[in-house]
Amino acid sequence: MASVKIPRLKGPVGKKPRSGKGAPVKNNPVDVKLVQDLLNGAGIKAPTTGKMDNKTLEAIAKFQKTKLKFKHPDGVVDVGMKTYKGLVKLGGAKMGGQKKDEAKDIDKDKANKSKDKEKQEKEKPVGNFTVVVKRGEKAGKLTCSGAKISTTCWWDMNNKKGRIPAGTYKGCSATQMATKKYDAIFIPNVSGWKGIFIHQGKGPKASKGCIVIAKSEMMKLHGKLYTKGGKNVTVKVIDV
Repeated sequence: MASVKIPRLKGPVGKKPRSGKGAPVKNNPVDVKLVQDLLNGAGIKAPTTGKMDNKTLEAIAKFQKTKLKFKHPDGVVDVGMKTYKGLVKLGGAKMGGQKKDEAKDIDKDKANKSKDKEKQEKEKPVGNFTVVVKRGEKAGKLTCSGAKISTTCWWDMNNKKGRIPAGTYKGCSATQMATKKYDAIFIPNVSGWKGIFIHQGKGPKASKGCIVIAKSEMMKLHGKLYTKGGKNVTVKVIDV
């Protein structure tokens, strides 16, 4: 069985001030936590807070008395001395096992997250969707039966170029606008226009030629239609 490497104490841990001779007790939090872990590994219950308290002092003294058979426990763990060596011998292997178990749990959690991500990718829609925009004089209705969306939409009525032509636009994609970082549906090949999207906004002023719907509805639509590679959406613009 491979040996477990235990960090070395930087200073004495335990009762302060100490009753006997020796270096001053420091109770560095990292050292205290190590001693607490070793105590628990040796079967002596102790807190694992990294803070020295009465329960930890009692645990050190109990270890010295029951495991090391000290007649007069001093409640101090000195660097490289008998109490420390005893803790490493009796509690180190168990502590190392706990670390291995923690590592296994971390690996297992990573594997589960990876599986969940793969599942989400598989569940993303890969079929084709049709978004229908029916335009009235001032506002319209956007629907997508595959995504269960039916909502009001707008465009800029005062735009000098007017509105994008009615028609059927194939090869559209759920994507993200490069400038505003909005979730959006890109509509390619619009005659006389560049950079036309269905995107979020609070009304006609947010349009600039694009088709605008409420943010909450845009998030739902994008979530339903997005797939890697895109071009799975057809947008039909109909004047009514």
